[in-house]
Amino acid sequence: MSNNEKVVTADDIIGIDPGFSDIKYATSLTDFNKFVTAIAEVRGHHTTTGNDIYELNGRYYYVGEKAAKQPKELILDLSRYEDLEMFLPLLIVHVFNQVGKDFKKICMGLSPSHILNIDSFRKRASHFVVNGKEYNLDVKIIPQGMGATLALFQLNNLYDSDFLLVDGGFNTIDVIFGYQGEIQTQLINGDNAFENKGVIGVANKLIELVKNKYNIALGIRDAQQCLNTRRLKHRGNVIDLEEDVADCIHRYTKELMDFLQSRYGGDMDKMDAVYIVGGLSYLVDPKIEGYAEGFIKVFDDSEYLNAIGNYLKVLSEVKN
Repeated sequence: MSNNEKVVTADDIIGIDPGFSDIKYATSLTDFNKFVTAIAEVRGHHTTTGNDIYELNGRYYYVGEKAAKQPKELILDLSRYEDLEMFLPLLIVHVFNQVGKDFKKICMGLSPSHILNIDSFRKRASHFVVNGKEYNLDVKIIPQGMGATLALFQLNNLYDSDFLLVDGGFNTIDVIFGYQGEIQTQLINGDNAFENKGVIGVANKLIELVKNKYNIALGIRDAQQCLNTRRLKHRGNVIDLEEDVADCIHRYTKELMDFLQSRYGGDMDKMDAVYIVGGLSYLVDPKIEGYAEGFIKVFDDSEYLNAIGNYLKVLSEVKN
């Protein structure tokens, strides 16, 4: 190693899970957090940064919670992969600011459905300029879901030898096979990644239910909020959605398991368990009829497992 090279230690690394709904990040097994995946243009001719205002390519943006509070017409649509990649530098720097320090090495997950974008995703995250500051980062990309599996191994929450792990985010679900307690990396590919099967499936059911039952039109973000709070604020009224959300979750879980059965029925017959991780884990009914008790498993802090596992992946590559 040359004298100009700086040693990367555990203090220099972070795991990030850049989702379409939330950005999750972890700096240890127990230190993790998130913020909403939201970016909004700053109104007027703003020329200074700070207070969650960031400059990228001569334009100014709010990031995170303040962005989500802006008028709808100023909030950017980040529902497509291409948009998430374009604004990745802003999201990374906001992570650094939330933690209170910069990092040298990061690990992120990318769905196998976007496997052809790995190089451009890594390049976008590795070198950029935000707020006039140049960043050169060492970026590692691993398949989405692998981080969650690594975290479950570390936390001793993988009790079963043969399992199917379903990592569900806002849009996609990614399926990982485990045999005899080991990840089958050769089966991690685009054939086992599915779009429009994640949280969006539950949200769409709630949108339809609320429209039919209450004659209120919800947007997809509004529906997400209702799924989290189990209530709906509308024109001064608060509507209790506890039973409505439970109904949507039950129906969605049945559809999800039917879909998995249609794709992997022969495999599932011999599996010990199906693990549901990611933000979707909170929106699944593990006691749905037709499956043995404990066959479908969900976890506390499930939405952070990928970020934690991504951190563990780079931790294994550095020396303290």
